[in-house]
Amino acid sequence: MPDFSDIFDLIVSLTFLFHNRANAEESKVPNIINFYFHIFILYAYTIITTKIALTFLVQSCILFLVVVLRKLEGPVAEGAHAWAPFFTILEYTPSGKYLYGVTFEEITAFYYFDEELRTLFLKYILHIERHLKSLISYYFCEKFGESQTEYLNSNNFNSAKKNQKAVHRLITSLEKAISLPTHYNYIVHYAKNYHNVPLWVAMNAITFGQLSAFYQYMPNKIQSKVSKHFPGYSEKQLHQFITIVAKCRNVCAHRERLFDFRTSDTIPDTLLHKKLNIPMKKGSYLFGKHDLFAVVLSLRYLIGNDEFKKFKASLSWLILQVLKQCPHITKTQF
Repeated sequence: MPDFSDIFDLIVSLTFLFHNRANAEESKVPNIINFYFHIFILYAYTIITTKIALTFLVQSCILFLVVVLRKLEGPVAEGAHAWAPFFTILEYTPSGKYLYGVTFEEITAFYYFDEELRTLFLKYILHIERHLKSLISYYFCEKFGESQTEYLNSNNFNSAKKNQKAVHRLITSLEKAISLPTHYNYIVHYAKNYHNVPLWVAMNAITFGQLSAFYQYMPNKIQSKVSKHFPGYSEKQLHQFITIVAKCRNVCAHRERLFDFRTSDTIPDTLLHKKLNIPMKKGSYLFGKHDLFAVVLSLRYLIGNDEFKKFKASLSWLILQVLKQCPHITKTQF
């Protein structure tokens, strides 16, 4: 494999080439290219001088050039494509290993595949989020009423000694969510006209992470009522599904890389783990516990059958498309 310094020298040389040709074709190239160029150089210098995250520098170089190629037009873009073979030393694959022969087109195809993957997962995760917010607010208000003082009262949560700090953080975050001033018009409306923001209104302003904590520290009886809408799993197991889906939502919403998603949280063992004959090691499944496949399994249990069939079809189509565009990636790598 080429030395990293060779890779960096090549990419910087190409970057300067694109920059110079962009200046030569100023009438055809948006000014924002120069902006991207200077930001990139500053970022590269910072990473090199601090001697950290060199692999991120490689990825940044790739993404910078992706932006340039999408912005450039005419002769400049044609000149850029002539350099594509040199990118065979780079990769963007699920394995995390360098693959010989990978082209620039494959890198960009896989990058946009991951973008579409985030969009797909986020769509169905938002459906789950909306459903859970509705269920939790309904059963909590059924028990304690609609006054905001009820969900801001630690006594209405499972505030055992081990949970006290977490419950306090949750309530503090809920107070901030409904406090004025705010850009949420519905919060302003209820706060000013009724001096009260019911939970079912406040739910629209809280994050999935806050929702997960709210469910975790609710009284067991309310947890039980919510979990009955997802048969086959206990209150604790439902929280495991919610937690990992919330982590995935953050990755999607913040445009982070999704295809190799992993988290320290795990979902419970399911019938699908066994049915799919997923290999085990030391009594634990190797896949589908804290990776992106675990999110897929979570969706299977958290959304309806018809919705999951649509999700599965869309996911299969995305994978087939990227396999066609990226011949160096195999099905086993997914």
